[in-house]
Amino acid sequence: MNDNNGGGPHDAPPRKVGLAVGLLGLGNGFMEPNAGARSTEIQRSTRTSDATLSLGWAGWPIGMFLASTVGGRLLERVGARAVLLAGGLFYFGAFAAIGFAPNIVALGVVLFVVGLGNGLFDVGWTRLSAHHDHQQEQVKGDKAGLVIQVLNGLFSLGSVAAAITGMVVVALGLPLGPHLLAVGLAGLAVLAWSARHLPNPGATEVDVDRRAAAPAHRTQGAPRPRAPRRLRAVAAMSACATLPVGVGYLWSSIYLTRLGASETVATLGVLAFTLAETAVRLSLGMLSRHVAALRDVVRQARVGALVALAGLALVVVPATIPTAIAGFALLAAGMAPIAGLAQREAPHIWPDHKGRATGMVSRYMYTALVAGPVVIGPLSSLLGAKDSPESLRVALGALLLLPAVVLVLAGRLRRA
Repeated sequence: MNDNNGGGPHDAPPRKVGLAVGLLGLGNGFMEPNAGARSTEIQRSTRTSDATLSLGWAGWPIGMFLASTVGGRLLERVGARAVLLAGGLFYFGAFAAIGFAPNIVALGVVLFVVGLGNGLFDVGWTRLSAHHDHQQEQVKGDKAGLVIQVLNGLFSLGSVAAAITGMVVVALGLPLGPHLLAVGLAGLAVLAWSARHLPNPGATEVDVDRRAAAPAHRTQGAPRPRAPRRLRAVAAMSACATLPVGVGYLWSSIYLTRLGASETVATLGVLAFTLAETAVRLSLGMLSRHVAALRDVVRQARVGALVALAGLALVVVPATIPTAIAGFALLAAGMAPIAGLAQREAPHIWPDHKGRATGMVSRYMYTALVAGPVVIGPLSSLLGAKDSPESLRVALGALLLLPAVVLVLAGRLRRA
């Protein structure tokens, strides 16, 4: 099957396409850490415990899961550009309202709408990223390197900018509502500019053989295509890699506050986390053009899992502010390559259903990203006294299982 543009409105130059996809990734990365940097204030303004805050935050992954469940099929019908634009309007628009939620119920509703938009946006963006990576690989060969790591690096760079923004905003004492409103409006501005330069892969992505297939393929009772087991393993691996990342975005600042850090110092946890993630992704993307060993995706995943294990151990064992900040940075550095590798390989694993393959990996990966913060709160409350540093420390320690799973499943990334 050809990885075509699907009848996109423009035949934009590859540089413009790469810039548009990269800016959208940067804008996407700019969202959640801005909310995470204000998590202590959100918890205070909604008067909630750890467990209740997590329940309200569950609106985000629930909406995201529902949207990404149908996102793969939508890709094959209307194309990645259309899916991304529709999702982006809801995602960035609703994000602007988070800071004005008066209570936990309103917060949960707003985050549900954010999640719906985020799920569609991420499915579209992931397909566009893999499409651009594939086209660059076809044109430039090994000299292209791992383009998708650069695009994911721009997502992480957006997270760095968000962490710095959050730290400055908290230090200046600026109000929560106007801060997140400005962030959402910035996302809408990026969406409006990028829309003019995007192709629309997936809109005509139907195999000729399936178009000419027997009518049974079109009958109402025809079985739905089943995803290959290898794809399910890669999707599960991506979820194990992104869930602790979501935890780091939201709970790193809360954990550091519980260890005795001021709110301003606590934002360093998010900053260290996002800086490490960005540095690793951009470095791998650019250096892989010149160093063949860095194009070994299985090795990348396994080394990353080991680094993440060391980072989590550093977060929870010494339980001091400096070691926790360093541990969060190592956790981010280790998990940083995994998402891009899964995104890159998904269309190759299921070439007859590239849209559905992308949708499956996106559903697992991005739902886990925003589900991580939801899991930690109730787990922390179950394990110890309400809002205690020890219970949160044990809950974070439970995440050690996830890099171990990545270590086991990394071999499924290798192409046959």
